[in-house]
Amino acid sequence: MSITLVAPRVTPPRTAWAQRTAEPRRVAEPEARFIQRADLRYGVPRDGERRVKMSRGRFLNTDFEGVKAEWVDGEAILMLPARNIHGLTAGGLAGEIYSARLQGARVMMEPTFDLTHKIREPDLAIVSRDTPPDGYLTDPPAVVVEVLSPSTRRNDLGPKKAEYLAAGVGQYWVVDPDAQTITVLINDDGESWRRLAVVDKENPTATIAVAPYGEVTLRHSDIFLNPQA
Repeated sequence: MSITLVAPRVTPPRTAWAQRTAEPRRVAEPEARFIQRADLRYGVPRDGERRVKMSRGRFLNTDFEGVKAEWVDGEAILMLPARNIHGLTAGGLAGEIYSARLQGARVMMEPTFDLTHKIREPDLAIVSRDTPPDGYLTDPPAVVVEVLSPSTRRNDLGPKKAEYLAAGVGQYWVVDPDAQTITVLINDDGESWRRLAVVDKENPTATIAVAPYGEVTLRHSDIFLNPQA
C-alpha cells in the first residue's frame, strides 16, 4: 500500500507594503491618487520635480521607493534618482572622508534632516558619532554635502543653501560632477556662507578642518570619475 503525503498549503505572509495598501485609507483625494501611482514613479519629469500636497506625518510614513523625496511646507517634493555619475562622485567623496579617520564623527549617506517645517535629504553629512544611525537628524551636522544634478541644482544652490545656514550647519560642500569642482562654504556666524576653498583641476587638493573632529583632505583625482586633464 502506498501513502501519499500532501504538504499543507501555507499562505505566505503579506509584506508590510501589501498590508498597508490592503487597508482602507481616508486621505485627501490628490494624495490618494498620488499614493496609488507609486509603481509609476509618481510621474516625476526626467530633469525636474513633482510636488504633491501631503501632511508631514504621511510623508514620514510613506515609502518613496525609486525616487528622492523631500518635504517642504506641506508638499512632498519628488525627484528621479540621480545619474550614475552622481552616485560615483558621492562615493568618491565619502571615501576621502572615511580615509581621514575623523575622531568622534560619523559619515551618513542620504540622511533625513528634520528642519521641522522642512525635511531634507542631503547626499552626505558628517555628524557626531553619538547620532543614532537610523533616526532623523535634528541637530545641525558639522558638514552637509549636496552633489548637483539637473533636477536638484536649483534647490541645492537656492533654498537648501539658505535653510542649512539658518539651521546652523557648520559647512556646506557643493559638488558639481559636470564641472568637476567642490566648493567648500563655512557658516559665518549664521549670517552668510563664506567660501573656504575650491577644489578643481587647477587646485586639485585642499585640506579642510572639520571642527571638532579633525581634517579631511580632498583630492580631485580620487573623487571624480575620469578627472579632466
